Amino acid sequence: GGSAAWVRLRVWIADSSGRAALTLDVGNGQAGAARREACFTIRCDVAALNALGNRLVRWVTTDDPGLRVELAADV
Repeated sequence: GGSAAWVRLRVWIADSSGRAALTLDVGNGQAGAARREACFTIRCDVAALNALGNRLVRWVTTDDPGLRVELAADV
């Protein structure tokens, strides 16, 4: 259980055709053997990033415990 001590989202626009990338970097802020971190990048389209942004705003401003957004794209 528990939650991440930090979460960083970075977005890059790859080209004028609507291709982008989202990097998610998370960590629990612990030291030593308790330390946990993950960093990965997902290629997606700009419309998917817009949908993710809208869902994040709704998730943060409501009591909804879940968040799921499809980022897969043919890129």
